[in-house]
Parts: sequence; C-alpha cells; structure tokens
Amino acid sequence: MECVTNNIVNLFDQQALATPEQTAMIEYKLGRARAITYKVMRKKVLDQAKLLKRRGVGKGDMVLIMHSLSSELYINLLAVLRVGGICLFAEPTLRKSVFFKMIKMFRPKMVLSRFIPEIYFKTYKGSIEIAPVKSKDTAILTLKNNHNPEVITRSHGFLHEQLSVLKESLKLEAGERELTNLPMFVFLNLVSGVTTILPNGNLSQPERLNTKTLIKTVIEQRATRILCSPDIIENLLQFNKMNPFTLEGIKLLHTGGGAISLRNLKDLPEIFPKAKINVVYGTSEAEPIALLNLDEVSLIDLNKSGHGAGVLVGAPVDGITLSIDPVDNPIATNNMGEIIVSGKHVLGGTSRTGDIGYLDEHGRVWLVGRKSKTICDTTTSLTLETACAYIEGVARAACFKIGDKAYLYVKLMPGVKDVPDSVYAFAQMHNIDELRIRSDIPLDRRNQSKDMYKALTPGDWRRTG
Repeated sequence: MECVTNNIVNLFDQQALATPEQTAMIEYKLGRARAITYKVMRKKVLDQAKLLKRRGVGKGDMVLIMHSLSSELYINLLAVLRVGGICLFAEPTLRKSVFFKMIKMFRPKMVLSRFIPEIYFKTYKGSIEIAPVKSKDTAILTLKNNHNPEVITRSHGFLHEQLSVLKESLKLEAGERELTNLPMFVFLNLVSGVTTILPNGNLSQPERLNTKTLIKTVIEQRATRILCSPDIIENLLQFNKMNPFTLEGIKLLHTGGGAISLRNLKDLPEIFPKAKINVVYGTSEAEPIALLNLDEVSLIDLNKSGHGAGVLVGAPVDGITLSIDPVDNPIATNNMGEIIVSGKHVLGGTSRTGDIGYLDEHGRVWLVGRKSKTICDTTTSLTLETACAYIEGVARAACFKIGDKAYLYVKLMPGVKDVPDSVYAFAQMHNIDELRIRSDIPLDRRNQSKDMYKALTPGDWRRTG
C-alpha cells in the first residue's frame, strides 16, 4: 500500500521538524567552514523539490545526480525522493565519456551534473508534500562498476531496514558530531539527528586530503565520532609517526569501506586514547555484515594475521545470517569459501559477497581474498598482502597468480630507499616467481582501499616504479 511513511524522506522530515535549529551538516567552501541547520536544509530541499516539479519530475521518474560529497548532493537526493522520483548516482570521479554513456543507457528524465546545463523545463503549480510510495518502490540506483555497469537497486523499504540496522550497530545518538567521508553514512546521520562534519578538501579524492588540516578540522568542529575509509586511518598513523598527536575528543571511531590490517588497528589508541575503535565490514549489497571492536583483538590474532591468516573483520551483526560456500581452488583450505549473507537489509534477501573467507572458533569472520572474475587468481591474496605489510618498511603489497606463476608487488614506506632483505626472504618463503617494487599500487577510486589487480597484470611494466 502506498503511504507517506514508506518514503525514506519522511525520516529526514521528522528529524528536521523536531530539531530545526540543530546543525545538520558542516562543510567547507573555499577553506571556510559553513554550518547548515536542519531548518535551512529542509527549506532548500523543499525549494529544490518545487524546481523538480516545475521541470516535470514526478513519481517514478529517474534523475541522474553527479555531485561531490556535499550538502548539495543530499539536498538533491532528498528533493528527488520527496517528489517520488528515483535517484541514479554517478561517481564524481567518473570520466565524461562514461557519464554520457550512462545517460544513453538509462535515459533519465533529468540530469543534475557539472557536465551539462539544465535541460528540461515545464511550469508547475501545486504542493510539494512527500509523495506516498510503496515499500517496494525503487528509491536509489547506484553502479557497482563504472566500466561494466552493474546496477544496484535500493527500495524505500530496504533503506528503512538498512538504516535501522546501521543505527543500532554504530550506536548512533542524536546530538553527536561525526566526521565522515563515506556517503551512505552522511544520509544515516541526516535521519538520525547526528551532525555530519565533512573534511576540508577534495572529497572526490580522499587519499589526497591534507592530514594536518583533517586533524585541525576534528578539533575546531568538536567532533565526537569519526567514521572513515582505511586510507584516512593509514594517513593519520603515518603522520603520527613524525608528528605525534592525540584526539581526546573522539569517543567512537569506525572505519569501513575496505579491509584494514590489525597491525594498523593496534596503533590507533595512541591517537584516540578515549575512543572505542571498531571495524565495519560490509558490501554494496549488504551493509553492515560484521563488526569488530579493537578490544576483542588479542595478541594471538595479531600474530595469526602477520603469519598469513588474513584480515579479521569481526562477528556477524544481528540480523545477518552468514554461511561459507567452499570454492573449487587448490589454494583454499577446506574451511575457506565465498561468504554468503542473508537478512532484511541484504539486497534481494541473499547475496554472494565475492569475498573469500572463513569463520574461526569464535564465530568471527576472517577475509583471505576475492573470488576473481579475471585472469588473476586472488583467492587468498589478502593473506600474503597482509603478512607482507607487517614487514618493517613495507607500506602496501599486492599479490596474485596467473596460471602457475605468482606475482608480488611491494610499495615501500616514504623515505625507505633500499628494499629490506626481509622482503626478498618473504618472497622466497612463499614461492613468489616475480617480485616488483613500485612507487605506488593502484587502488579503487571510490574508497582507495582495494588493490586494482588489473592495472598490475604482467606485460604492463610501464607503471612499474
């Protein structure tokens, strides 16, 4: 049955009407902080909804949105959903050619982007109340892969379930102030009464955010929580080695969007002495899947990870049923397999994650690699990559097999000019056929956390450092 409460925008509207003077978002324009209250943001959403109506956008119409992480992104999102439309998201880092390919493929009613001007206009006179929708009606479409687009469809009902699980898992409380660079969690904050602080800098390239400026932002904006991708955590740790600092105002730290080494996690209390530190594991189809608290990580876990056990990501959250489907691969042991999850906040009810892992004796999930769809075999890549990164002087490693030949790429820490002997010993111990030292290892554009193995395949030595 169609009703207003099914529309996910209703959650934002309720929050905005209940706490109109509370700051919804803090963002930086030309280096200056700008605070936006719920009252102001709701008015902007209503104004944009009127504009959409005048341009003929209504229930079931698709609008392609391409914006960097900002208040404008969410104002457009909320306005489209308010009139009953469907949001199709394009990554702000998308190439222009791919962007126009998306327009041709999906033929949206309207496009909101820096690439093209306003293209549709029709006079509209009427109300802009929240459009009633069915729980199963599509709210948001995203692309999992920009080169070979794989559409992920999220209905209003699914978003209600997902936000409910995330709110409980992340222990969100209204009135808190969270710095984040992950788009999904900004939306979660907006409907939960949590002030979102967007870092100062180009959020389309989070790996290039100035760490010193980030620290200053956390202090100046009195952040109480941080939820960010692993690359930001790694930058903070690296900066701390040369310029020790602490952020005592942070009470809770979550990192998600990619795997993070236990070796890095154990150093975080030096920076966040008063914070509870958690890892959130999830996928585009299921977020969250598992949660790991640093207090649960033992010296035995650290030792196992450093000797090839993989990456520990914690126990499945409430509402998730997890199983392991054995893979037909001679590298994987009997208890390893593809992780399959099911639950109300899992798209389609059940999802194959593509991640290879296993459950330990405590029921916790360990990741060891990916179920490869290319010529690269990455079934247990994470085990060697994580272990190699434990070596002093190593910043990152990428490992894969093609046929019977094993390749290992290593990026050294800044300032390390000579390859440590232990790297050669590691490669020999694990029967690596080709060892390559690189100035950088290409990562995924979204979260800067996953190795792009395709860019490292043999025969393309032009990018070798």
